[in-house]
Amino acid sequence: MPIVFKTRVIAIKVVDGLTLYECAIPDEKTYEQQRAQFQLELGAASRAEASITKEGKRYRGKISDISELGAAFRLCRGHPIEKGDCIHHVEFNLTSEIKIQLKIEIMNVLDVTKAPNLQQLGVRFLGIYQPQTLPP
Repeated sequence: MPIVFKTRVIAIKVVDGLTLYECAIPDEKTYEQQRAQFQLELGAASRAEASITKEGKRYRGKISDISELGAAFRLCRGHPIEKGDCIHHVEFNLTSEIKIQLKIEIMNVLDVTKAPNLQQLGVRFLGIYQPQTLPP
């Protein structure tokens, strides 16, 4: 289970010929995999897309995986979406016929190593709605 965190080096020591780094305890850690349910990773051929509206502006990106309780998708950098945001106006276009509307909480925003212009957002589902029952 990969763990991602940022810290700073407090001291560097050499003990028995090995370099040891003393680091500060990080303010926060992100557990990239922490699930009890099945996760479906969508392949490169998938056209599944997330569409999020925040502050009156729409952002769209490719869904990379989805599970019973959440999903991950990628957006171009420059969006105003941050960890902890709860967003009511979200649509997942899974196929041309299957669309679901959601309320989500942003659990993490991570840089995509192999695509520096993208960030991956990990989200938790707070509600799934029929189009006529979307919250205000």
